[in-house]
Amino acid sequence: MNRWGPVGIGPQIGPGQPGPPGVLHNPDNTNPFPAPQNAPIGCWSDTGMQLQWAAGTSPVIRTAFWRSPMFDLRPELRGAMAVAPTGVQSIYRGGGGQLFVFIDFRSTPLLIANLAVESFEEAHPWNPVGIGIITSPQDMSEILPAGASDTKNSAIAAFTPPGSGYPIRYWRVSIRFNVMATQADPTITVAAGYY
Repeated sequence: MNRWGPVGIGPQIGPGQPGPPGVLHNPDNTNPFPAPQNAPIGCWSDTGMQLQWAAGTSPVIRTAFWRSPMFDLRPELRGAMAVAPTGVQSIYRGGGGQLFVFIDFRSTPLLIANLAVESFEEAHPWNPVGIGIITSPQDMSEILPAGASDTKNSAIAAFTPPGSGYPIRYWRVSIRFNVMATQADPTITVAAGYY
């Protein structure tokens, strides 16, 4: 009998004997394999937060702000850059991905008639401290219900980081909610995920 055993039975490998590479080669008897430790993270999500309103500057009556974490979308470059990232969320994807922001206004749907929503993005190719605003404020008010007959009670906004195929290294999205008339503060919850 050869070391591979009879045909159809599979390998017959004893301790210290050479065997086929890959899954069947298990010299330390660790099958099933131990649970992976410190695996890279290919996505991010949060549990959501309720907006906190503050006084606005005319013509805005009240304003609230949501900001994503600063994403490090090219963490494989860590050793090649002089600036060490701190306080960033690394995403190991190798390219692609979008940030999806869920805006929930079910609690107070009638109070969003006087609401204006705008977003802007910040980025930097290598320095998380030097991040700057790269887009003008973008009006997002079209994601809100069109009127009293509109039954939509939440919205999704999708953002794609700059870069065709391989995104810029450091990137963040901010959304500003502005109440444009005197009224009670709407209850709005924002949750997001990057994948």
